[in-house]
Amino acid sequence: MTAISVETPAGAISRQQTVLVVDDEESMRSFFRRLLSAEGYAIDIAVDGPSALASVAARSPDVVLLDVNLPGLNGFDVCRRLRQDVATRLTPIIIVTALDARAQRVEGLEAGADDFLTKPVDTEELLARVRSLIRLKRYTDDLDSAASIITTLATMIEARDGYSQGH
Repeated sequence: MTAISVETPAGAISRQQTVLVVDDEESMRSFFRRLLSAEGYAIDIAVDGPSALASVAARSPDVVLLDVNLPGLNGFDVCRRLRQDVATRLTPIIIVTALDARAQRVEGLEAGADDFLTKPVDTEELLARVRSLIRLKRYTDDLDSAASIITTLATMIEARDGYSQGH
């Protein structure tokens, strides 16, 4: 398996990108695992809503492929919970489901999904969307890191000059 790695501005290599596949059907999990592993992604698997939330908490994925019809919590509820949590609100989510009614698409997007694909999926389209969302997540993570550095520097400068502290 070839690892996906990304050049950072400093020239360092980042970690392998991770995709969490959440589906209650073994055939779909196996299909996504083979497809995404062949592209070099690390794959985590969850079979229901509660295990999906636990998996995200244990190892933050770069993208979540989420089925709607899941035992425990359905995919819409999982999506809403991920969006409500500060730690996971920016994690890209693609709902991949056999449901193709307009109402389900709208509900998925309102729940916070970034994208919605209908099974059977077009593999090239799925891979393009995963790559695109991983790229956007990387940019978001870089911006978040830069903001943290700026805040830390501002705090250090304030601490050195008591006169300007709190301004």
